[in-house]
Amino acid sequence: MKAQKTHNKRFHFDNTLFDSPLETADFDVFQAGDLYCGCGFATGEHTQGVPVELTFVERGSGFMFTNGRAEKMKQGRAYLSLSGDRHDVVSDDGDSLRYFYLAFGVREGSPLYAAAKYIADAFAAKPRRELKSRTAIEPMRRLLREFTAAAPFKLASINAAITEILVDIYREETDEKPKPYETPSDDLIRNVTAYIDENAAEVCSSRDVADAFFYSVGHISALFRAATGTGLHAYIRSAKLLKGKKLLCSGVTPAETAERLNYSSAGNFSRDFKAAFGAPPSVFFNRPDKE
Repeated sequence: MKAQKTHNKRFHFDNTLFDSPLETADFDVFQAGDLYCGCGFATGEHTQGVPVELTFVERGSGFMFTNGRAEKMKQGRAYLSLSGDRHDVVSDDGDSLRYFYLAFGVREGSPLYAAAKYIADAFAAKPRRELKSRTAIEPMRRLLREFTAAAPFKLASINAAITEILVDIYREETDEKPKPYETPSDDLIRNVTAYIDENAAEVCSSRDVADAFFYSVGHISALFRAATGTGLHAYIRSAKLLKGKKLLCSGVTPAETAERLNYSSAGNFSRDFKAAFGAPPSVFFNRPDKE
């Protein structure tokens, strides 16, 4: 874990607002961004001057340092840093790392202030800062999209996304999650298939679907197979490949398509694609007539 290549950035989307924070109904936003770095990259140790900073691992692996202590970072997990912490993020020497980050404070008059204070107090003395939440990364994606958009209700959408992130983390840490909503089976299956179709790139496993609908993997998989005759994982793979076909036909390269669909490698994507459509991805590249 040498972490000497501080220049090794692949891309960096950064919104730094320390001098003039973005003010929403409940929050002051100091920074939000998306950093994709190569092997051995270090952000550089610094002392946190904001109330809360959250780091979400989108892909790859690395280490988060809090007050000199290293903590392994894992894909899909969220990590907490608090005001006064000595903080650094370092990618693995043998792996790249892409992560989202959000620095903010909650206004004292906000009903969410108590939730933020609980989280800060609970973790202030803990050496480990990995949060239990596995789903807060999704509203974080939406928040970053809002920063790039000149759209109506932008501040309201940013406020809503941070609210969802904070509430999700609070519920997981306090184990006060809502009970599963028991929908009729037909409605549930329609909702599940719509969710997978709309989020084909991001949904990678039956666990992702189960978490989104507050079911166990075994229960929702059994309901899905009973209603459709198809395994849940097989449907996810099919939706991904259909999404991949559209991307290829629109001119996205096979390698980039595999990455967008969160495939572990372009080779695995090519294998699955050929099995589904009878031809390799290259045959469909930049061919809108084949869509």
